[in-house]
Amino acid sequence: ILAGAGIEPLRERRTVGPAIIAGGAAVSGNPYPVSAIVDAVVLGEGERPIAGLCRAVEETAGAGKNGLLETITGIEGVMPAGGRGRFARPADPGSFPHSAVLSPQTAFPGVLLVEIARGCPGRCAFCLATALYGAYRPMPRERFAAILDLAAGKSNRAGLVSTAVAAHPDLAGLVNEAQARGMVPAFGSLRAEDIDGETAGLIGGAGARSVALAPESGSERLRALIGKRVADVVYLDAARLLAAAGVRRFTLYLLVGLPGEGNKTDEETGRFLAAFAAAAAPAKTAVHV
Repeated sequence: ILAGAGIEPLRERRTVGPAIIAGGAAVSGNPYPVSAIVDAVVLGEGERPIAGLCRAVEETAGAGKNGLLETITGIEGVMPAGGRGRFARPADPGSFPHSAVLSPQTAFPGVLLVEIARGCPGRCAFCLATALYGAYRPMPRERFAAILDLAAGKSNRAGLVSTAVAAHPDLAGLVNEAQARGMVPAFGSLRAEDIDGETAGLIGGAGARSVALAPESGSERLRALIGKRVADVVYLDAARLLAAAGVRRFTLYLLVGLPGEGNKTDEETGRFLAAFAAAAAPAKTAVHV
């Protein structure tokens, strides 16, 4: 991207051009791969640092890149290239983002996407969500309703985005807020352990016909080793409840290449997938690895 814009990618060769600052989950998880490219990185959640960065840009207008970089060094969460830094404090749930642009030319055409929670109640060892974002924090219903009002007349679908949508303590309230405004709620990632009869009925009743679950492995043994201590029966029960509520397609996400895999894992996965497909019938089941 930088080369295509006519900007020298390597920092040590870049004598002119803008300051290059990177952030997000991948960079926060390991900034080293971009250390030779960027001038600074933002560690952790961006809501607090971004305000300071914007002020710094305004205050150092005309001072050049070096002036900007000197100013942002003291901002919480900002780490200069080759230096040291600390993570930004977790953001307030009321500041979680939502779609700023609605367009039919997107992956989710015309859908108002709202991050309804951050972090995750789970403790999966492979996932950056808990490592980077800390405690699970749900967005208050009042804030969600206010965001929906901003999109009044502009979208008829509200996408609920989170690592664990059904873990929101007031999921029914969020669904009601969307439906009261004539918007169809769409559900992002679901955890099987959050699905009971009431939640399945809520999801199916809202019109969801496709659901994604992530067992990560078809082997309970490997699942436990990576911190996902959820028994097969939990996924089978979730499949039955959601299928009974009207879901007609399941997508299962599995990881491959985990330490300890072998022929036994293949057999366990085969049995798990067969049992899941039977529990989910008549819904169809697809597997992504």
